[in-house]
Amino acid sequence: MDGVLPDELAEAVVRTTHPHDHTIKTCDMSISVFWNVETRMNCLLSIKISPLKASNLIQQLFGVRLESVDGLRYISFPGEIEIIPCPNVTLAACDVQIAERIFGPEVTRALSTTTMYVQEREQRRKKTKSVTAHISSNSDESVDINLNLGLYYGTRICTKLFPSQL
Repeated sequence: MDGVLPDELAEAVVRTTHPHDHTIKTCDMSISVFWNVETRMNCLLSIKISPLKASNLIQQLFGVRLESVDGLRYISFPGEIEIIPCPNVTLAACDVQIAERIFGPEVTRALSTTTMYVQEREQRRKKTKSVTAHISSNSDESVDINLNLGLYYGTRICTKLFPSQL
């Protein structure tokens, strides 16, 4: 992934087989540009995380555990509180310092230039809603990590991850 993502995260990304050439594996990631009235132009980086690696990553980012019984995934909070996605749930407000370590300096720079992130830092919040996790109740499905990135640095990441697409 051209050094954009740290090795631990890169290894957790779902690989899919190319439909026409089964010898080629691709990483299941996408990046899109969108317009938001409040935040102006931004990029959204979506990364599909392997079900086997998702629990550890979610615990680090959001401080909750993913657990499963008989194929049903649920979210476990301290104090024996559980949430069962029906069929999905989105987690927001991940730990800023952990996010910086997990996503690496290049993605962190892109993350830190969004309006939402800047406002959260000005308010001295230790969590950011610029990183979310979309979780299915099916424990065999991947977990989608979505990162809201500033346009300039997000576009630079896009050119590194998807050079043939531009």
